[in-house]
Amino acid sequence: MPVAAPDEGTFDWLDEWLEAHPSWVELSDRKLQQWAVSSGLSKPKGGSQDKPSFAYGITGMEDMTLQKVINAIAPTIPRNYVVMEVRANLLASERAEVLKRFSLPHFKKTAMVVMGKPTEEFKDKLRAKILREKQAKADNEWRLKKAQREQQKQMLRRQRELAEFRRKAEENRKKLLEEAMKKTGDEKKEDGKEEGKVKEELEEEKLDA
Repeated sequence: MPVAAPDEGTFDWLDEWLEAHPSWVELSDRKLQQWAVSSGLSKPKGGSQDKPSFAYGITGMEDMTLQKVINAIAPTIPRNYVVMEVRANLLASERAEVLKRFSLPHFKKTAMVVMGKPTEEFKDKLRAKILREKQAKADNEWRLKKAQREQQKQMLRRQRELAEFRRKAEENRKKLLEEAMKKTGDEKKEDGKEEGKVKEELEEEKLDA
């Protein structure tokens, strides 16, 4: 059970500690939120690392039922746990409530005070972590902008293709219309010739009569 001041790099210390002790399991609201996000839920805004928002629109999460279930099940499974609740671990009454849950004899309860001036090694690791996070954020923003530019290019290409298709369709329509009109005119001329020929034949028959 880490005991530390809020906003003093407590979770950064925990990340480093868990990296060195991979068999230990973190019990915290932060970890529950990480599980939720890894399951495909979008991380809600607001809150802090110690008390993140659980506004997922799911009753069992918003009413803290999930925390109650974890608190009830964890003490029945013999494992190495790190109970990470910054505010609760600072208060003697709440620390006592947590310790009651782990009352079985196979649990060894230890409070680790995480305060004081950090080592240079810890500060170097923290700076490196911050740099990685900034770089990851910049990379994500660059990829997003690149995807948006590519999307715009594809949209413009589709618009040009559609405009070209419409232009060709209009040209084809005009061509077909002209051919139809020409054909109609030619047919009228032929009909006129036939009519004239019939009239001539009738005139000749009258003369012969």
